[in-house]
Amino acid sequence: MPKSVDAEDFASKLALLAKRLNWSRAKLAQQVGVDKSLAARWLNGASRPTGNSLMQLTNAVAQAIDGFTAADWDLSPEQFSRRLVIEAAPSPAGRPDLSRLMLSGLRNPPPAATWGTAYVGLWAGLYQSLTNRGMARLCVGEFVIRDDVLRFTFSDGVFLGEGPALAAHTHVHAILEVTPLDNHLLFMTFNAAQDLHGAAVIDGLQCLLGADHMPSAGPLLLFRVDDESDDGAPDLRVLMQRITEVNERVEATAARGDDPLVELESIAPLDVLSTLHLVVGSPREDGEIDHIMRIPPKRSLATGRLAMSNLPPGAALRTVPANLRRVLGLDPSEKVRLVHSAKY
Repeated sequence: MPKSVDAEDFASKLALLAKRLNWSRAKLAQQVGVDKSLAARWLNGASRPTGNSLMQLTNAVAQAIDGFTAADWDLSPEQFSRRLVIEAAPSPAGRPDLSRLMLSGLRNPPPAATWGTAYVGLWAGLYQSLTNRGMARLCVGEFVIRDDVLRFTFSDGVFLGEGPALAAHTHVHAILEVTPLDNHLLFMTFNAAQDLHGAAVIDGLQCLLGADHMPSAGPLLLFRVDDESDDGAPDLRVLMQRITEVNERVEATAARGDDPLVELESIAPLDVLSTLHLVVGSPREDGEIDHIMRIPPKRSLATGRLAMSNLPPGAALRTVPANLRRVLGLDPSEKVRLVHSAKY
Protein backbone atom coordinates (compact mmCIF):
# COMPACT_ATOMS: atom_id res chain seq x y z
CA MET A 1 0.00 0.00 0.00
CA PRO A 2 1.50 3.38 -0.95
CA LYS A 3 2.44 5.46 2.07
CA SER A 4 0.57 8.38 0.52
CA VAL A 5 -2.69 6.52 1.11
CA ASP A 6 -3.50 6.54 4.82
CA ALA A 7 -5.95 4.18 6.48
CA GLU A 8 -8.81 6.68 6.57
CA ASP A 9 -8.33 7.62 2.91
CA PHE A 10 -8.22 3.96 1.92
CA ALA A 11 -11.36 3.22 3.98
CA SER A 12 -13.34 5.87 2.12
CA LYS A 13 -12.19 4.50 -1.23
CA LEU A 14 -12.93 0.93 -0.20
CA ALA A 15 -16.43 1.99 0.89
CA LEU A 16 -16.96 3.53 -2.53
CA LEU A 17 -15.88 0.30 -4.16
CA ALA A 18 -18.15 -1.77 -1.93
CA LYS A 19 -21.06 0.45 -2.87
CA ARG A 20 -20.16 0.39 -6.57
CA LEU A 21 -19.79 -3.41 -6.69
CA ASN A 22 -22.53 -4.17 -4.14
CA TRP A 23 -20.04 -6.02 -1.92
CA SER A 24 -20.94 -6.80 1.66
CA ARG A 25 -18.14 -7.11 4.20
CA ALA A 26 -18.37 -10.88 3.86
CA LYS A 27 -18.14 -10.62 0.07
CA LEU A 28 -15.14 -8.30 0.35
CA ALA A 29 -13.36 -10.71 2.69
CA GLN A 30 -14.13 -13.61 0.36
CA GLN A 31 -12.73 -11.77 -2.66
CA VAL A 32 -9.43 -11.06 -0.90
CA GLY A 33 -9.21 -14.29 1.07
CA VAL A 34 -9.12 -12.73 4.54
CA ASP A 35 -11.24 -12.88 7.66
CA LYS A 36 -14.32 -10.65 7.86
CA SER A 37 -12.96 -8.93 10.95
CA LEU A 38 -9.92 -7.79 8.98
CA ALA A 39 -12.13 -6.51 6.15
CA ALA A 40 -14.10 -4.60 8.77
CA ARG A 41 -10.91 -2.95 10.04
CA TRP A 42 -10.14 -1.80 6.51
CA LEU A 43 -13.65 -0.37 6.09
CA ASN A 44 -13.54 1.33 9.47
CA GLY A 45 -10.14 2.91 8.79
CA ALA A 46 -8.48 1.00 11.64
CA SER A 47 -5.80 -0.51 9.36
CA ARG A 48 -4.60 -0.84 5.77
CA PRO A 49 -4.14 -4.08 3.80
CA THR A 50 -0.72 -5.57 3.32
CA GLY A 51 0.89 -5.59 -0.10
CA ASN A 52 -0.31 -9.12 -0.85
CA SER A 53 -3.87 -8.40 0.29
CA LEU A 54 -3.94 -5.20 -1.74
CA MET A 55 -2.82 -7.13 -4.83
CA GLN A 56 -5.59 -9.68 -4.31
CA LEU A 57 -8.13 -6.88 -3.82
CA THR A 58 -6.93 -5.00 -6.90
CA ASN A 59 -7.18 -8.14 -9.04
CA ALA A 60 -10.72 -8.80 -7.80
CA VAL A 61 -11.78 -5.23 -8.56
CA ALA A 62 -10.15 -5.39 -12.01
CA GLN A 63 -12.44 -8.28 -12.91
CA ALA A 64 -15.44 -6.00 -12.37
CA ILE A 65 -13.99 -2.64 -13.47
CA ASP A 66 -12.00 -2.71 -16.70
CA GLY A 67 -8.47 -1.38 -16.44
CA PHE A 68 -8.44 -0.96 -12.65
CA THR A 69 -4.84 -1.09 -11.36
CA ALA A 70 -2.93 -0.59 -8.12
CA ALA A 71 -2.11 2.95 -9.27
CA ASP A 72 -5.78 3.87 -8.90
CA TRP A 73 -5.44 3.73 -5.11
CA ASP A 74 -3.14 6.78 -5.35
CA LEU A 75 -5.87 8.90 -6.95
CA SER A 76 -7.50 11.69 -4.98
CA PRO A 77 -10.96 10.87 -3.56
CA GLU A 78 -12.60 12.89 -6.34
CA GLN A 79 -10.53 11.21 -9.07
CA PHE A 80 -11.14 7.80 -7.51
CA SER A 81 -14.91 8.43 -7.49
CA ARG A 82 -14.83 9.41 -11.16
CA ARG A 83 -12.74 6.30 -11.87
CA LEU A 84 -15.64 4.26 -10.48
CA VAL A 85 -18.12 6.25 -12.55
CA ILE A 86 -19.47 7.88 -9.38
CA GLU A 87 -19.91 11.61 -9.59
CA ALA A 88 -18.10 13.38 -6.77
CA ALA A 89 -17.82 17.07 -6.01
CA PRO A 90 -14.47 18.43 -4.76
CA SER A 91 -14.39 18.73 -0.98
CA PRO A 92 -11.87 20.17 1.44
CA ALA A 93 -9.38 17.93 3.17
CA GLY A 94 -10.76 15.93 6.06
CA ARG A 95 -14.41 15.45 6.91
CA PRO A 96 -16.81 17.15 4.45
CA ASP A 97 -18.57 20.25 5.73
CA LEU A 98 -22.05 18.80 5.68
CA SER A 99 -23.49 21.88 7.34
CA ARG A 100 -23.66 23.34 3.83
CA LEU A 101 -26.75 21.20 3.26
CA MET A 102 -29.48 23.38 4.73
CA LEU A 103 -33.24 23.76 4.41
CA SER A 104 -34.05 27.34 3.50
CA GLY A 105 -36.80 29.30 1.81
CA LEU A 106 -39.69 27.51 3.53
CA ARG A 107 -42.73 29.74 3.77
CA ASN A 108 -43.46 28.94 7.40
CA PRO A 109 -40.71 26.74 8.89
CA PRO A 110 -41.61 25.30 12.30
CA PRO A 111 -39.10 26.30 15.00
CA ALA A 112 -36.80 23.42 15.93
CA ALA A 113 -37.28 24.15 19.62
CA THR A 114 -41.05 23.80 19.24
CA TRP A 115 -41.33 20.43 17.54
CA GLY A 116 -37.78 19.12 17.16
CA THR A 117 -37.02 18.83 20.88
CA ALA A 118 -39.33 15.82 21.13
CA TYR A 119 -36.95 13.82 18.92
CA VAL A 120 -33.53 14.90 20.22
CA GLY A 121 -31.53 11.86 21.25
CA LEU A 122 -30.13 8.57 20.00
CA TRP A 123 -32.31 6.21 17.98
CA ALA A 124 -31.76 2.70 16.64
CA GLY A 125 -33.86 0.26 14.72
CA LEU A 126 -34.33 -1.60 11.48
CA TYR A 127 -34.90 -0.82 7.84
CA GLN A 128 -35.70 -2.77 4.70
CA SER A 129 -32.55 -3.26 2.66
CA LEU A 130 -32.71 -1.42 -0.66
CA THR A 131 -30.93 -4.27 -2.44
CA ASN A 132 -34.41 -5.70 -3.15
CA ARG A 133 -33.72 -8.97 -1.34
CA GLY A 134 -36.42 -8.73 1.32
CA MET A 135 -33.86 -8.34 4.09
CA ALA A 136 -34.08 -6.20 7.23
CA ARG A 137 -30.93 -4.48 8.53
CA LEU A 138 -29.88 -2.77 11.73
CA CYS A 139 -29.31 1.01 11.76
CA VAL A 140 -28.76 3.93 14.12
CA GLY A 141 -29.65 7.60 13.99
CA GLU A 142 -29.50 10.71 16.13
CA PHE A 143 -31.43 13.96 16.19
CA VAL A 144 -29.65 17.03 17.56
CA ILE A 145 -30.39 20.74 17.61
CA ARG A 146 -27.47 23.00 16.68
CA ASP A 147 -27.85 26.76 16.18
CA ASP A 148 -31.65 26.43 16.33
CA VAL A 149 -31.59 23.86 13.50
CA LEU A 150 -32.71 20.25 13.87
CA ARG A 151 -30.23 17.86 12.23
CA PHE A 152 -30.20 14.10 11.80
CA THR A 153 -27.33 11.60 11.54
CA PHE A 154 -28.01 8.09 10.21
CA SER A 155 -25.79 5.06 9.62
CA ASP A 156 -26.14 1.43 8.58
CA GLY A 157 -22.64 0.63 9.83
CA VAL A 158 -20.85 1.37 6.55
CA PHE A 159 -22.28 4.58 5.17
CA LEU A 160 -23.11 7.74 7.06
CA GLY A 161 -25.77 10.33 6.26
CA GLU A 162 -25.98 13.77 7.85
CA GLY A 163 -28.22 16.72 7.13
CA PRO A 164 -31.10 18.97 8.17
CA ALA A 165 -34.41 17.73 9.54
CA LEU A 166 -37.77 19.39 9.91
CA ALA A 167 -40.24 18.35 12.58
CA ALA A 168 -43.89 19.37 12.37
CA HIS A 169 -47.02 18.29 14.20
CA THR A 170 -47.70 15.23 12.03
CA HIS A 171 -44.40 14.28 10.40
CA VAL A 172 -40.61 14.51 10.60
CA HIS A 173 -38.58 14.99 7.41
CA ALA A 174 -34.82 14.69 6.85
CA ILE A 175 -32.54 15.25 3.86
CA LEU A 176 -29.14 13.65 4.36
CA GLU A 177 -25.92 13.73 2.35
CA VAL A 178 -24.37 10.27 2.27
CA THR A 179 -20.63 9.94 2.82
CA PRO A 180 -18.28 8.90 1.38
CA LEU A 181 -20.56 9.18 -1.69
CA ASP A 182 -20.70 12.89 -2.48
CA ASN A 183 -23.87 14.17 -4.15
CA HIS A 184 -25.86 11.16 -2.98
CA LEU A 185 -28.91 12.20 -0.99
CA LEU A 186 -31.13 10.20 1.34
CA PHE A 187 -34.68 11.44 1.91
CA MET A 188 -36.67 10.34 4.96
CA THR A 189 -40.22 11.00 6.17
CA PHE A 190 -41.43 9.66 9.52
CA ASN A 191 -44.84 9.53 11.13
CA ALA A 192 -44.64 11.87 14.12
CA ALA A 193 -45.41 10.50 17.56
CA GLN A 194 -44.99 12.81 20.49
CA ASP A 195 -46.76 13.54 23.73
CA LEU A 196 -45.82 15.58 26.77
CA HIS A 197 -42.71 13.42 27.19
CA GLY A 198 -41.60 13.30 23.54
CA ALA A 199 -41.42 10.49 20.99
CA ALA A 200 -40.47 6.87 21.68
CA VAL A 201 -41.03 5.13 18.32
CA ILE A 202 -41.13 6.55 14.79
CA ASP A 203 -41.61 4.81 11.47
CA GLY A 204 -41.60 5.96 7.88
CA LEU A 205 -40.04 5.65 4.44
CA GLN A 206 -36.61 6.40 3.03
CA CYS A 207 -35.75 7.07 -0.60
CA LEU A 208 -32.35 7.13 -2.31
CA LEU A 209 -30.37 5.57 -5.14
CA GLY A 210 -30.02 1.88 -4.36
CA ALA A 211 -27.05 -0.39 -4.90
CA ASP A 212 -28.05 -0.79 -8.55
CA HIS A 213 -28.11 3.03 -8.97
CA MET A 214 -31.88 3.04 -9.35
CA PRO A 215 -34.30 5.21 -7.34
CA SER A 216 -35.44 2.97 -4.48
CA ALA A 217 -37.60 3.33 -1.40
CA GLY A 218 -38.29 1.25 1.67
CA PRO A 219 -39.65 1.36 5.24
CA LEU A 220 -37.69 1.94 8.42
CA LEU A 221 -38.56 1.76 12.11
CA LEU A 222 -36.62 3.59 14.84
CA PHE A 223 -36.77 3.35 18.63
CA ARG A 224 -35.42 5.89 21.07
CA VAL A 225 -32.53 4.24 22.92
CA ASP A 226 -30.98 7.24 24.67
CA ASP A 227 -31.87 10.81 25.58
CA GLU A 228 -30.10 14.00 24.59
CA SER A 229 -26.38 13.47 24.28
CA ASP A 230 -23.94 14.96 26.72
CA ASP A 231 -20.59 16.55 25.88
CA GLY A 232 -18.59 13.36 26.38
CA ALA A 233 -16.41 12.17 23.52
CA PRO A 234 -18.48 9.51 21.69
CA ASP A 235 -17.06 6.72 19.54
CA LEU A 236 -18.99 6.41 16.30
CA ARG A 237 -16.64 3.77 14.88
CA VAL A 238 -17.44 1.38 17.72
CA LEU A 239 -21.16 1.86 17.22
CA MET A 240 -20.94 1.44 13.45
CA GLN A 241 -18.82 -1.66 13.86
CA ARG A 242 -21.41 -3.28 16.11
CA ILE A 243 -24.14 -2.50 13.59
CA THR A 244 -22.04 -3.99 10.80
CA GLU A 245 -21.43 -7.17 12.80
CA VAL A 246 -25.17 -7.74 13.20
CA ASN A 247 -25.87 -6.99 9.55
CA GLU A 248 -23.13 -9.37 8.44
CA ARG A 249 -24.72 -12.16 10.49
CA VAL A 250 -28.01 -11.42 8.74
CA GLU A 251 -26.25 -11.58 5.36
CA ALA A 252 -24.59 -14.88 6.27
CA THR A 253 -27.92 -16.37 7.36
CA ALA A 254 -29.52 -15.39 4.06
CA ALA A 255 -26.53 -16.75 2.12
CA ARG A 256 -27.11 -20.16 3.74
CA GLY A 257 -30.68 -20.09 2.45
CA ASP A 258 -32.15 -19.61 5.93
CA ASP A 259 -34.67 -16.96 6.94
CA PRO A 260 -32.64 -13.80 7.72
CA LEU A 261 -35.34 -12.61 10.12
CA VAL A 262 -34.32 -15.35 12.53
CA GLU A 263 -31.09 -13.47 13.23
CA LEU A 264 -33.08 -10.37 14.25
CA GLU A 265 -35.67 -12.05 16.47
CA SER A 266 -33.43 -11.47 19.47
CA ILE A 267 -33.97 -7.75 18.85
CA ALA A 268 -37.61 -7.54 17.78
CA PRO A 269 -40.49 -10.04 17.65
CA LEU A 270 -41.79 -11.15 14.27
CA ASP A 271 -44.94 -9.05 14.45
CA VAL A 272 -42.70 -5.96 14.66
CA LEU A 273 -40.25 -7.15 12.00
CA SER A 274 -43.13 -7.91 9.64
CA THR A 275 -44.00 -4.20 9.47
CA LEU A 276 -40.84 -3.74 7.37
CA HIS A 277 -42.29 -5.91 4.61
CA LEU A 278 -44.88 -3.76 2.90
CA VAL A 279 -47.38 -5.32 0.51
CA VAL A 280 -47.86 -3.31 -2.69
CA GLY A 281 -50.27 -4.18 -5.51
CA SER A 282 -51.81 -7.18 -3.75
CA PRO A 283 -54.53 -7.47 -1.09
CA ARG A 284 -53.32 -7.16 2.48
CA GLU A 285 -54.64 -9.34 5.29
CA ASP A 286 -57.18 -6.62 6.07
CA GLY A 287 -58.40 -6.64 2.47
CA GLU A 288 -56.92 -3.25 1.55
CA ILE A 289 -54.73 -2.83 -1.52
CA ASP A 290 -51.85 -0.36 -1.42
CA HIS A 291 -50.90 0.72 -4.93
CA ILE A 292 -48.05 2.78 -3.56
CA MET A 293 -45.61 2.24 -0.70
CA ARG A 294 -47.13 3.94 2.34
CA ILE A 295 -47.50 3.74 6.11
CA PRO A 296 -50.90 5.23 7.05
CA PRO A 297 -51.45 6.34 10.65
CA LYS A 298 -53.73 3.41 11.46
CA ARG A 299 -50.89 0.99 10.64
CA SER A 300 -48.07 3.09 12.03
CA LEU A 301 -46.14 1.96 15.11
CA ALA A 302 -45.20 5.56 15.97
CA THR A 303 -45.65 5.98 19.71
CA GLY A 304 -45.12 8.74 22.26
CA ARG A 305 -42.98 8.19 25.35
CA LEU A 306 -45.91 8.44 27.75
CA ALA A 307 -47.95 5.96 25.72
CA MET A 308 -44.92 3.67 25.56
CA SER A 309 -44.52 3.70 29.34
CA ASN A 310 -48.18 2.76 29.74
CA LEU A 311 -47.86 -0.38 27.61
CA PRO A 312 -47.72 -3.70 29.48
CA PRO A 313 -44.14 -4.74 30.38
CA GLY A 314 -44.23 -7.63 27.95
CA ALA A 315 -45.66 -5.64 25.02
CA ALA A 316 -43.71 -6.14 21.79
CA LEU A 317 -42.75 -2.48 21.37
CA ARG A 318 -41.46 -2.18 24.93
CA THR A 319 -39.01 -5.07 24.55
CA VAL A 320 -37.22 -3.68 21.49
CA PRO A 321 -35.37 -0.63 22.91
CA ALA A 322 -33.69 -2.68 25.64
CA ASN A 323 -32.64 -5.29 23.08
CA LEU A 324 -31.20 -2.61 20.81
CA ARG A 325 -29.24 -1.10 23.71
CA ARG A 326 -27.83 -4.52 24.52
CA VAL A 327 -26.80 -5.27 20.94
CA LEU A 328 -25.22 -1.84 20.45
CA GLY A 329 -23.42 -1.80 23.80
CA LEU A 330 -25.39 1.17 25.10
CA ASP A 331 -25.79 -0.15 28.62
CA PRO A 332 -24.15 2.06 31.28
CA SER A 333 -21.17 -0.26 31.58
CA GLU A 334 -20.12 0.29 27.96
CA LYS A 335 -22.01 3.29 26.63
CA VAL A 336 -21.00 4.73 23.26
CA ARG A 337 -22.36 7.77 21.47
CA LEU A 338 -22.34 9.41 18.07
CA VAL A 339 -19.70 11.98 17.20
CA HIS A 340 -21.02 15.50 16.69
CA SER A 341 -19.34 18.09 14.51
CA ALA A 342 -18.82 21.43 16.21
CA LYS A 343 -20.83 22.94 13.37
CA TYR A 344 -24.05 21.19 14.43
